[in-house]
Amino acid sequence: MADLVPEVVPVESEDDLDAQADAIAQSNAWGHPQTCPLHIAILKGPSGAIRMVWTAHHALIDAWSMSITRSRVASAYAASGPAREASLPSPGFAQVARYLAARDHAADRAFWATYLSGAEPLQLLSAARENKERQAIDATHLGSVNLSKLAKQVHTPPSTIFLFALAMGLRLLTDQEDISFGLLLSGRTLPIAGIESIIGPCINTTICRVALNDSHTVQTALMDFQANLDEVNERGYLGLNDLAGAAKVDSSSIVNALAEYRNLPSTDDSNNSAKALDIFHDSDLTGDDRANAPLMVSGGPDPAGGLRISASTNTSVMSKDDAQWLLRHICNILAWMERTGGQEPLQQLNILDDAQLDKIMEWSLAPEAQALAEQSNTPELLHQLIEAQVDRTPRKVAIHCEHDEFLTFEQLNSRAEQ
Repeated sequence: MADLVPEVVPVESEDDLDAQADAIAQSNAWGHPQTCPLHIAILKGPSGAIRMVWTAHHALIDAWSMSITRSRVASAYAASGPAREASLPSPGFAQVARYLAARDHAADRAFWATYLSGAEPLQLLSAARENKERQAIDATHLGSVNLSKLAKQVHTPPSTIFLFALAMGLRLLTDQEDISFGLLLSGRTLPIAGIESIIGPCINTTICRVALNDSHTVQTALMDFQANLDEVNERGYLGLNDLAGAAKVDSSSIVNALAEYRNLPSTDDSNNSAKALDIFHDSDLTGDDRANAPLMVSGGPDPAGGLRISASTNTSVMSKDDAQWLLRHICNILAWMERTGGQEPLQQLNILDDAQLDKIMEWSLAPEAQALAEQSNTPELLHQLIEAQVDRTPRKVAIHCEHDEFLTFEQLNSRAEQ
């Protein structure tokens, strides 16, 4: 316990207080899961000003737990005497461990064997793990759709709606009807009393699968997806190796595309919150618990209203324009759901807004002027272009022949090599 409650370190100069705190925060000595997953440093300046630097690996404390911890520390800092002890009720993480240990693991593996049977990675990820230095891409888009309002309209949780819209957006990029990607679970939906206030590594990475059927209405598709997602949330504690073994799928490649709906609990749940905010400020909180993947898409409510979506990827997966279009497509899909109340079939989806139509017309009139920077070294011979497209989207339709025969880029390339 002494290691977790360190002595206060005096700092001689007030000017050095923030600099020393920053140096500790940036140090690579802390936060390693097997050597020092948790490190706390408390610095005190000559005036009595305090800086606390808290470094934790998400294998020990996830972002949800950090939000709870921040609230409790702020409340305890503001309280005094017996009120300090009364402000720290905490169910133990051992409850989660005992619940998971008692589950029927064979039944859970049987679910994953059926659910993931035949699941494949997204085709656009085929070059994601090549040992080449690629330009990193970060994109953000703010949509106007209020997911909470839409959730009431279609009787579906906001996180489910977001993940479904993401699957539809990925379908537009890949031409795949069956979309599988990694999913970060908060782990806070398990049937454990007080789990929403437990501090510990409840977070886990699992696999989400969405089979899209154009004849289904949005409402029907969401209901089917929610039924599967309920099972995924309950059984998602199994590791990716367990999933791969149960379903005979390449789980590590599937989770090269990773998604999350990020809606952390409010920290304003204490009677001392107003007082605490006056004396406890955490603007230096910089870490998070998001995993590193070739394609990471995160969505959640924006403080100003609407939905904020961000994507992190690199040029081996998609261009920055494609990343921006993916985020815009997701927002337009959500807006279409809102307009139609979820009653239209998926085949009626219309996601092109005026700005996108203008961009398409501009490109069609002068495509050479819209060439992307990463396309400057692309091959010019036809067979080279086809081979490059095989690597990117092997199962996308390349040719529509007579008698309704379709050839994918993979099939076309195979015939050319015969």
